[in-house]
Amino acid sequence: MTRKIFVNFGIFCVILALSHKSVLSAPELSFQDRVTSGIKLGVEKGIDIVKNAPQFIPTPKELGDMGKEALFGLPASVLLDGINSFCSLALATDNNLSRDEKDKPDYRNLSMILYDDKENASFALTDMEKLVQHPSFNRNAPVVVLITGWLSNKENSTNEAAETIYSAYKCRGTHNFLLVDTADYVATLYTWSALNTEDIGAILAPAINVLTKYIDLSQIHVMGHSLGAHIAGATGRYFQDLTDKSLPRITGLDPARPCFNQGEALSGLGRGDADLVDIIHSNSDGLGKKEPIGDVDFYPNGVKVLMPGCFDISCSHGMAWRYYAESVLPGNEKAFLATRCNSLKSYSQKKCNYKPIPMGYATPATAKGNYFLETNSETPYGKDSVKQNNCQSTK
Repeated sequence: MTRKIFVNFGIFCVILALSHKSVLSAPELSFQDRVTSGIKLGVEKGIDIVKNAPQFIPTPKELGDMGKEALFGLPASVLLDGINSFCSLALATDNNLSRDEKDKPDYRNLSMILYDDKENASFALTDMEKLVQHPSFNRNAPVVVLITGWLSNKENSTNEAAETIYSAYKCRGTHNFLLVDTADYVATLYTWSALNTEDIGAILAPAINVLTKYIDLSQIHVMGHSLGAHIAGATGRYFQDLTDKSLPRITGLDPARPCFNQGEALSGLGRGDADLVDIIHSNSDGLGKKEPIGDVDFYPNGVKVLMPGCFDISCSHGMAWRYYAESVLPGNEKAFLATRCNSLKSYSQKKCNYKPIPMGYATPATAKGNYFLETNSETPYGKDSVKQNNCQSTK
């Protein structure tokens, strides 16, 4: 790859040489000699660029100290390679690079937020009894628990993922919507790498178990975006250890790739963490994982880093929750029909003969395998989505 870049740079030099005749007197070179000289110059300049590149690339320590806003300002290749290098180094050693106790969040302060039309009431995970007694909590309605993480929202404002998904469920008018937001506990890569999803899962699982005293377990759906997806997985595993039962469904919305590569120390979301683990990949091999890790894995637009309509990895990383939210809207339950296939190419060529199933809200509990589909580049994203007008669907 590097050699190809150098050669291309050399060809660029050739074009410049051919486009501008020298004003100095010099022996006329043949075309072949000029091409050879141009490529040599390109390789020499390329090597020089590579030698000087390290001074422009943050060191692991500098990356660790960066806040998310600064990190998102880095070029995509530097961001992705840097984060993964940092995580691999941090997780492979026991030094103070990332495991200093002062960098670890106090998970005991995590809370669960009950969304409603009046206020978003917050409850400590140890106070679930108070949550279910809140006037806005409907004991006869299903419960959705959304877990978001560091990369769910790169701005320090409202949690856009939570607001969007809640608004969609609000349109249905049939669910309790609860949020566990870990963003305030993970400010830098130091705290990201020190963050132990198992610790949060160990606290969140008992909280959900309290909810099952008032809501049938079959009515509880846990989902997570980015790092939140892996926290959801840990919650599912601890819930199994605590109750000898499984959560009915965990949905992973572009589960995070950094620090969760195969062979690394942190345990991520995977099949077996719930009766159904469904995954929506929207930034494969970018900020999100590429590998199929669920019972059913959906690949909108194929195994790609960027989704249609996105020009950066942050946008693409968030498309998973946007697709899911749109599928929740009334009339859109089957807006994202996907077909089990080996690739998007085979899907596009109609070489896959499996019956399509919906991605998102209405994914069947029996779904298995890898599924492909195509989306639009702007809302509505689903190829079969209906237009929404104040939550009323119209053709």
